Order: sequence, then C-alpha cells, then structure tokens
Amino acid sequence: MGVFAVGFILVKIIGEFSPWQLSDAISPEQAQKQISGGALILDVRLHDDFVAGHIEGSLWMPLENLESLMKTLPHDRLIITVCNSGVRSIQAMYILKEAGYTQVTSMTGGMQAWVAADFPVITGEPMQVY
Repeated sequence: MGVFAVGFILVKIIGEFSPWQLSDAISPEQAQKQISGGALILDVRLHDDFVAGHIEGSLWMPLENLESLMKTLPHDRLIITVCNSGVRSIQAMYILKEAGYTQVTSMTGGMQAWVAADFPVITGEPMQVY
C-alpha cells in the first residue's frame, strides 16, 4: 500500500476516532499570521519536494523520520506542520499530539494552497539534513 493510501486511511481514522480532527488545521492565511508571530514551520515532505520550494525558515523533517527526531522540537512554541497537499501534515500533527505536543496544528492544503495564495516560496537545501 502506498504512502498516499496509508495517509488517506489515517486521516479517515483520525477524523472518526480522534479528538484531533481536521478542524485543528489552519488556512495558509492563518499560518502566515502565526509565522509572523514566531510559529515554527515543520515541513514533512520528501527532500526533493522541500528543495524545489518551501516556506522561508521551515525546518525539514520528513514524516518517515518524525518519531525518531521529534525530541529536538520545542514544546513551548507553536508548530505548524506542512506537506504538499495537507494529508501528510495531518499525520505529522497527530503523531506530535500523541507524543504530548500541545501547540501543534497543520496547514490545510499544504504547499499547494500556500502557492495558490501567492505567499513567498524559497528554494534550496534544508539548513540541517536529517
């Protein structure tokens, strides 16, 4: 089963059985305001997707490595998870909340929605590669 199929199933399960639902996600416009206020953008996409375009200041941590690396994330700062379309970022949000992170949300529509809203995107390698 592919990652997309697993993501879809997980989002469906989260929506039906979890207190953290898609309503916990925020729009790109809301994310932009939170970024201005100091929120951390956690980009969970694949390396090539990140390099092709990401939100300035984003921390790259692929979803596949999130559970082993999340201990490096702050608990006292809002974390906004981002992916291409919003599916993997919901997975990341769920993983972080299950691990005790209380200040975490996901950006609806992912980078596709960010670009459609005409917000700035930069290219290049992540500051730290995991």
